[in-house]
Amino acid sequence: MSELTASLIVELQSIDTPTLCNALEVLVPQRHGYGYTTEPLFCARPELKPIVGIARTATIRSGRGVGGQLLEHVAGAGPVRTAVLVGDDSSLEWAQRRGYDRHGQVNQRREAILAASTAEYQHRALAAATNVGTYVERWAPTSPDKREELRQLYERTKLGLPNDTPPGATLAEVDYLFPPVAEVLLARDGEVPVGIASIAPSVPGSWYNWYVGVVPEARRHGVARALKVAGFAVASEAGAVRLVTHNHAANDAMIALNESLGYRHVPQGDLQYLRPVAFAEA
Repeated sequence: MSELTASLIVELQSIDTPTLCNALEVLVPQRHGYGYTTEPLFCARPELKPIVGIARTATIRSGRGVGGQLLEHVAGAGPVRTAVLVGDDSSLEWAQRRGYDRHGQVNQRREAILAASTAEYQHRALAAATNVGTYVERWAPTSPDKREELRQLYERTKLGLPNDTPPGATLAEVDYLFPPVAEVLLARDGEVPVGIASIAPSVPGSWYNWYVGVVPEARRHGVARALKVAGFAVASEAGAVRLVTHNHAANDAMIALNESLGYRHVPQGDLQYLRPVAFAEA
């Protein structure tokens, strides 16, 4: 394999991923059976500059003396700015002994078992929305104009909440939280949008709750609960038996809401964002 030099990175940044994938399907046709697709790919956001990153992954198959080797393996990829560790506080302590420390807050994993019937969840969703005078509907913001509406609404719902992302909201951030496979739920007070949610299929039998947010003036009135319960109904209708989400550790209101709806903390699935101590102090 060729060394990933600075000049090669610059060259790669001049080509978007769909172009590379399409070229591979032509140059290496034997990949057709296990490549990305049998149809050409198109770049959805050509105005965004391609990003080239270095990622190193590893799977631990033994617990004997591999911890230091693992982080050395990750650090060997180059100037490591951020690492993601899935695990609880004991995992963090393990990383701290090897020169890493937490960067930002923990995102706590929570899971809810969908034990009721789809009809029951639909009934609960309607009741929750009616109780607070809102209407929750599925929304398909696929056109550029609708994606911009979604971006603006997401930016409003993000205000004042614990968050490790920069202020404002980019379309790239929206594309991440509201992927094409997601069901987007919109809460309205009359004709005025007051909340938004995104849930999407994950592993078989499980859906992931990417985001729930409410505009500041409509908070503390039950809109988030209405969106959450509507998400339960949508996931159940699709055959899911479990919903998974992650909560910012400082978002006490959302954590309390999730736990009141049956979500339980699974510390082994927490996301710990780490940085080498030497880099953080530089």
